[in-house]
Amino acid sequence: MTPQPLSKLSPHDIQRLKEQQIEQERLQDVLLVLDQLFRREKVTATLVIDCLYDIGYVNLINQKIRPRYLQPLTKSLARMSKPLCRQVALMWVVENSPRLITNWLHSLVVFSDPDDKKSSEAGDIATDSSTEAQRADTAAEIERLRTQARLSTGVAIAAIVALIGTVFYTTVHLQAMPQIHPLDATAATVQPRSNHRCQ
Repeated sequence: MTPQPLSKLSPHDIQRLKEQQIEQERLQDVLLVLDQLFRREKVTATLVIDCLYDIGYVNLINQKIRPRYLQPLTKSLARMSKPLCRQVALMWVVENSPRLITNWLHSLVVFSDPDDKKSSEAGDIATDSSTEAQRADTAAEIERLRTQARLSTGVAIAAIVALIGTVFYTTVHLQAMPQIHPLDATAATVQPRSNHRCQ
């Protein structure tokens, strides 16, 4: 379908094109303002990320790590990884949030026509057969990802158990070794001199 020249468009269509152009320009302005806001307010974004991370890792560990005796260890590991996660999340937020917020705000102010709903319903009926195939593919993909998640959880638990075993083994052997205090060692090697001269 080739675009019609402007001379063949009705005044209503020309007006609508101008409105769409203004809408796109204003959306671009919103995107730029939000982008500058996130780049200027990195400290605020970092604080928000920290708060969400603190809530999220506790809830995730409580939900996913079933043995309660492993939860304190995994929570301490999660606390140690917070600075790295903060940097990655901050880069993602600064890069993606302005666009996502702009799209969300745009969806709040766009009102659909009743004619558009009728045409979309007709299109939905035509695409039902293709969505069945997509659902089957999606279900297979979800099952594959669940299997990978179970495997990753098992490997993580095995690594944590190995780490705990290594720390325990090292601690026991360090306690079994004789302890030499620095003051005792110097006292044994330094002998007091007598004030007597050989006569």
